[in-house]
Amino acid sequence: MRRHLAIVAVVVLVALAGCSGAMPGDDSSTSDDPNDAEQAPTLETVAYPDGYAQTGLTNASQALATHDAAIADAAGYQASASIRVDAGDETQELVLNSTVDNDAGTEFSRLELAGSVEVYRTANGSTYTRIDDGSNVQYVASRPDAYAQVSIAQFESTLSATNLTATSVSQDGSATLLTYTGDGSIEGSGDVSIELVVDTEGRIHSLSIDQGADVSADFDFEYGSVTVEQPTWLDDAKAAT
Repeated sequence: MRRHLAIVAVVVLVALAGCSGAMPGDDSSTSDDPNDAEQAPTLETVAYPDGYAQTGLTNASQALATHDAAIADAAGYQASASIRVDAGDETQELVLNSTVDNDAGTEFSRLELAGSVEVYRTANGSTYTRIDDGSNVQYVASRPDAYAQVSIAQFESTLSATNLTATSVSQDGSATLLTYTGDGSIEGSGDVSIELVVDTEGRIHSLSIDQGADVSADFDFEYGSVTVEQPTWLDDAKAAT
């Protein structure tokens, strides 16, 4: 497996667009004058979030800190990640799905790689984990170290090593999205190409990475109100820990 793999986890925001109505008989709402409409932002006029510029990431560490702060302010989010690594005759695929309710303080995540690991965080901050290796099931009252391998902090060096450039700006409901593309090279890992989508608040919406012929990764986030259900195994976990 290639060394020093660093991949940014990332996000697709679904926001509700507001609707405005016109008073009866008010013909101004149907004006065709283009000057009456607010000008759509361009790559030259859009407000870039901290750590970003039209020419790329000005500071990868600041960009990731902006993302962390922005998603913590969201009501909740759903995240998915898929990473595939080809190493000779062996192919390993890691799949992570998480639902996080920031308002309630709860979370449920499932990590699949040679078995499954499920994590549930309660509203009072307690964490319970169910580990199934295919033959045995065990419970622990902590988050396993494997989850740190897919944290955003692990992927800073890849962003720093890639020559990203803002290529487009678009609207998704009320969110203004910036798309960055680029490539680079990481010593010991080979060539890397990236497509990154981030909104003007700094929330990363999605990230796709191709690293040589051996590594590919896709990350997506959706923001909004979510509900985290208690897993059926919670009572067993409490009894065992």
